Amino acid sequence: MSLIKADLIDQVALAADLTRVRAEMATEAVIESFKEALLKSQRIEIRGFGVFIVRPRKRGIGRNPRTGQEVPIPPGRSIRFKPGKEIESAEVLIAATERAKAIIATPTPVPTASEMPTPASETPAATPGAPTETVNE
Repeated sequence: MSLIKADLIDQVALAADLTRVRAEMATEAVIESFKEALLKSQRIEIRGFGVFIVRPRKRGIGRNPRTGQEVPIPPGRSIRFKPGKEIESAEVLIAATERAKAIIATPTPVPTASEMPTPASETPAATPGAPTETVNE
């Protein structure tokens, strides 16, 4: 299962007690700052999570699989992620994944019409000292 941006926004909204709109704005701001830093080849370090590093990729020679012809591969950049100590262990990663699945899978109960509270103006008021109805069998 993949964690997509919408899931991330939902988790931010839940964890920070924000509306979904505000959580989306916050998530977008973080993602945009990550993009800008990576485009400038800056290192992004998040303690307890990991490090994103932009590394140069050297040029090379590849082959076209259909024709077998050699094709030059231009130099470029690639983004590497090195997990931090806390998430490097599989146990922590599995536990975090299970928590995320539980959060996403928990349905929000929608009350039915019979479960909806009755406004105070519509409920009959009990008169103090008045006899209550009891059924004797």
